[in-house]
Amino acid sequence: MRLNHIKVLLLSLGLLFYLGADAQVKLSLEECYDLVLQNNKQVKIAQSGINESDAAARANTVNKLPKFEITGTGMMYFNMADINMPGQFLQTANSVEDAKAGNFTGESNVWMPGFNLELGDVKYYTAGLTASQAIYAGNKINNANKISKQIIEINKSNYSKVSIELLTKTDQVYWDLVSLKDKNILADNLIKMLESLVEDLQNSFDIGLINKSDLLKAKVRLNEAKLNKQRINNAYELCMMQLNQMMGSPLSTLIEPISNLKSPKDFSFVNAKVLTKKINRPELSMMEGNLNISELQKQITKGDYLPELGMQASYSMTDIGGLTESNWNFNIAASLKIPLFNWNEKKHKLKSHKYKIKQQKLQLDNTNELIRLEIEQAIKNVIEVQKEINMAQISVEQARENLKEMRNSYDVGLSTLTDLLTAQVDLNNAENTYVDAMKNFEISKSNYLKATGTREYN
Repeated sequence: MRLNHIKVLLLSLGLLFYLGADAQVKLSLEECYDLVLQNNKQVKIAQSGINESDAAARANTVNKLPKFEITGTGMMYFNMADINMPGQFLQTANSVEDAKAGNFTGESNVWMPGFNLELGDVKYYTAGLTASQAIYAGNKINNANKISKQIIEINKSNYSKVSIELLTKTDQVYWDLVSLKDKNILADNLIKMLESLVEDLQNSFDIGLINKSDLLKAKVRLNEAKLNKQRINNAYELCMMQLNQMMGSPLSTLIEPISNLKSPKDFSFVNAKVLTKKINRPELSMMEGNLNISELQKQITKGDYLPELGMQASYSMTDIGGLTESNWNFNIAASLKIPLFNWNEKKHKLKSHKYKIKQQKLQLDNTNELIRLEIEQAIKNVIEVQKEINMAQISVEQARENLKEMRNSYDVGLSTLTDLLTAQVDLNNAENTYVDAMKNFEISKSNYLKATGTREYN
């Protein structure tokens, strides 16, 4: 993995060097893969999602551990009114009951002195250390931690999904670029052929051997060929810009693909038995993960209506300046909450979870079916491309033979100029069709690997 990162770093530096030198960057398909996975913003967003969910899971893990808090309070009461109590002789009563009822018989000779408490500004302080621990919470903490771990797996599957989709798109854009490069060469060959023909016809026209209409026909075909080349160049530039965007490079970077289109000989990678096995697609993994989360959320809802038990221990101090001395106290408390009646709220919430889970299972089954249809289509596309390549090869051979025969016939006056021009264009069209067929093979193979979940991206 470290070597791979070094390789990507060197490739990125190479892009900057070539960009500064105003030269083309030669890249293989594998090098494009590395740059896309390293620099593409969608990949970075997916990786950030993994990091975010991992941090959230670590935060949730500590919920089962004791929590410690330090608290402190300081208050100042300004200009508090003084407390005055005058002295007096204690009153007498016949019994305790009479005294409580306020039925006094007189005064005794016992003097109770009064007092005067001057308050002024009063300062009030409290401080304490508290530890709390949830002992039982309906298993909600454990289920919440399981959900956090499941979210990490979902985000990892999303990273796989994004990476595979980007690599599949890279295949398409890269092979489009290669095919346009090959078509550009074919266009140049056709232009050279037509330019040579126009030159010969111009010489023949100048000495009066042919009509001007024959010369104009050739010039029209030449102009069409040049226009087609311009279209190819425009499409090539758009493909380069798209590939640059995917690789995180400046859009103006000039790219030359060095991988070549080849006529495929091996189609053994296609295996119809894949439909009989479990399909390893990240989309399915994500949906299964969401289904597991819904099951856990249902358990958490059940836990909301189970007893909850917790404990708390504290060591605290209170100080009222000038009135009391500071003293520290230690206490332990336990709390128990038992739900008794909720007006069928639990029943309705659980029923809501039941329907949600049912929906997700149906969506999972539906997606499974759609993916199997996608695999079937991918297999048929590969088979169709195989036939397309074989037919295109035959067409190129026949078009070359036809052009050779038509040129010989034209030279001896047995064929018209129109027939010769048509034969040249037919060969160019057949060669372009063959290039498209080889490109379609690479793209159909990439789509097959994506559909069957057998594509590797690391």
